[in-house]
Amino acid sequence: MTCVSAAATFASSFEEAQSSGCTVINNAAVFIFKDVVETTDTDWDRILGVNVKGYAFFAKHAVPIMRQGGRGAIVNTASISGFTAQEGFVPYNVSKGAVMQLTRCMAADHGPEGIRCNMVCPGFIDTPINKQEALDLGQTYEEFVRAPASCGCPALAAGAAGAGACAGAGAGGAAAPAVLPLATAQTAATAAALPLPCCLSLQLSPADM
Repeated sequence: MTCVSAAATFASSFEEAQSSGCTVINNAAVFIFKDVVETTDTDWDRILGVNVKGYAFFAKHAVPIMRQGGRGAIVNTASISGFTAQEGFVPYNVSKGAVMQLTRCMAADHGPEGIRCNMVCPGFIDTPINKQEALDLGQTYEEFVRAPASCGCPALAAGAAGAGACAGAGAGGAAAPAVLPLATAQTAATAAALPLPCCLSLQLSPADM
């Protein structure tokens, strides 16, 4: 099943539940870690198809239904890799950077309609898939999760490794860069409940999970 057909199938069941006020959390992802030379056409189609088009098409079907109810919330799982430049992470980091921009643009477009669009940006989490990726890359797990010296994220640059926010959408869709401190125990549920208009990026470190 493609992301397009999966999103269309999802829409019918979502419409039935919308009367009680629903949140869509886009969390699917594939992981491809290569440099730009090694990355194939198939790699690009797969990672952008799932990590970006999948999110976009679920939102495409969810937003019209949320409009009918006059409210809604969409939370996209991005990553700290959307902020960083990491060696050998080209396809994955590009896809997560795209998720961040998708979320900002959706917040600007649909915030005035009562539809909140936010993102959560986890750090490296101690999971089997990350350990396997380290092995596939010929690295120790410690090497795989090492933090870049500079990632461009204002929250991390300020030393707030556990929480922070990236640029959001202000009134009228104008960019409103901000760092919004949060208790790190607050996760996607927090993002779904934020006031409008806002595009939050809640960053979580492994210790917070």
